[in-house]
Amino acid sequence: NSLPIYAELIQRRPNPSSFEEFVEKLRASYLESQLEGLVNIRLILTLTSPPLEKVMEYNIISDLMSFLDNPYPEFVYESLWSLTNISIGNQSQSQIIASNQGLEKIARVLDMNIEEVKIQAIWLLRNLGVDSKEIRNELFTSNILRKIISIFSTTENPKIAAQCVWTLYNLARTKP
Repeated sequence: NSLPIYAELIQRRPNPSSFEEFVEKLRASYLESQLEGLVNIRLILTLTSPPLEKVMEYNIISDLMSFLDNPYPEFVYESLWSLTNISIGNQSQSQIIASNQGLEKIARVLDMNIEEVKIQAIWLLRNLGVDSKEIRNELFTSNILRKIISIFSTTENPKIAAQCVWTLYNLARTKP
């Protein structure tokens, strides 16, 4: 269930000055254009100094959150990775990601049987919980923490296990 263009897209090195063009592609009607915009935005957000102000200016967090419901795992993975990079910005960006049932959407993708998606979702939840007392409290009182513990106790993948341990450690070492 993979899109053929994906392998080509992830090899590119986009120009950060083309951010607006990639936002337009992200919001296009065609799947391939959306994926091209999404991958290029994620690649730009992995730069040493990502343009987080542009993320806010173009209000793309809601677009990224909507792709978490996409049937193509590439969309889910790329959205999670972009959101993870955005979550290292500041508390207001984390709050936007977590609001409007964002934590629940992220928790739902933990049920996917795609290891890379699980790793990225757990990483994002860790970033969100460490950054905000309110989000951390919500993680503690919701079913999300139980899901992470369940994933940890059943996985045979050392990368998933490490991500779970790192997340649980970081959430436990800071006071809610």
